Amino acid sequence: MKRALILLLSGISFSIFAADRPSTGDPAPPLNLEKLLQATGDAVASWDALKGKVVVLEFWATWCGPCIEAVPHLNELADEFKEKNVQFIAITDEKESVVQPFLKRKAMRAWVGLDTDRSMFKGYGVSGIPHTVVVGTNGVIAWVTHPTALRWP
Repeated sequence: MKRALILLLSGISFSIFAADRPSTGDPAPPLNLEKLLQATGDAVASWDALKGKVVVLEFWATWCGPCIEAVPHLNELADEFKEKNVQFIAITDEKESVVQPFLKRKAMRAWVGLDTDRSMFKGYGVSGIPHTVVVGTNGVIAWVTHPTALRWP
């Protein structure tokens, strides 16, 4: 793909980096979501199904102030890239009964993935939120950052 999504780090990631956390250049760990919300009926969150797309994984929670503050920025990016091969997936470890009422109050233009067993949080070494991982079309981690640092140059 000649035109790739280029995202620049324009701030400091507020997440605490773990020694065993996958980083830029590493293959992306599996997408182990229990359920997808806000996705089309045939949507599948797997690297095979998303092959050829840039995937922006946003780890967040309904109680996280900085996560909620980042939603408008992420929505703008989702709107900007909705006709491109980019998929935004907002991943939370909360239950659907908590997330659904939140989504009725605060629109998110992304698939929302439920990771209640925290396997993705562990697999991606997420120890603080918000935490953003950008995976390139080749399934390799291209960027690890804070959501508000995502920019189109």
